Order: sequence, then C-alpha cells, then structure tokens
Amino acid sequence: MYRSLNASDGATSLAALGETYEANGATYQYVKANATITAYQVCYILDDGTISLATAALLTTTKPTNVCVPQFAMASGDYGWAVIGPCFLREDGTTTFKVLSKIAAKNVLMYGTTTPGSVDDAVTNPKISGLQLTAAQTVDDTATAFQATTRMSCNL
Repeated sequence: MYRSLNASDGATSLAALGETYEANGATYQYVKANATITAYQVCYILDDGTISLATAALLTTTKPTNVCVPQFAMASGDYGWAVIGPCFLREDGTTTFKVLSKIAAKNVLMYGTTTPGSVDDAVTNPKISGLQLTAAQTVDDTATAFQATTRMSCNL
C-alpha cells in the first residue's frame, strides 16, 4: 500500500482512521482534519481519529490527549499520516521533523500555548510529553526542527 507521508490524501480516505505506520523509526497515525491545519502545527487527536489545532486550554481539558504534528497542510475534511512519535528524522533519513514554535531553547520541555498549533518553553502547562526542539528558535511561530523521544501526549 502506498502511503504519502509528505502530503494530504485529500478528502478520500486511503487507510483506516487511527491506523499507525512506522517508517525509519518514526511513527505516524492516519487522521482526518476537522479544521484547516497549516503544516507543522501541533494538533490533538480525538477518539474518533479526527484532529484539531492544539491550544493550552484544549490540551489541559482533554484527558488523556494524544498529540500529532502533520508535516503538511490539510484542509478541513482531509486525511493524512501525521507523526505521533517517537520520531527523529523523516522517512528519507536526513530531513528533520518540524513543529510550529514560539521563541524557545533546544532540548527543553515544550508546552502548549494560547496560539493554536504552536509550542513554547516559557510556560509551564500543559507539558507535551516527548516533544523537544533540536534547534533553538529566535522568531515566534516559526517551523523549527524537533524530535519526539516517546509518543507525544499531555495529561497522562
């Protein structure tokens, strides 16, 4: 079965929602966007396999919260494979995964923010377990290299 890990499958499902797939040590989950998602935005995964942009409020009140970071843009209703962790390098073995980040240091705990889909190190709640930047970010809301040492989640 062909799996596009770099682009949305569009409005036609090509796999079962919630199905997972591993490529070169990175784990992905098949999801459906319930809103427009920009590439690299942090999303939370609902029980039915749909995803929504993550905010601090949503990550705090939804328990437990599984998190993903699509590496491509998705229109509302689109399907695709979003990385859930663990992950270090993308399927080509050389390209880093990216996440939308506020100004932040590398190799520190990251948290959800009031900016939908972005992470930051300057707040203390809710912590996104497993996610850390691999490069420092000096500009707010910019795609930044990251890795996930475990499956990404909050409130476990």
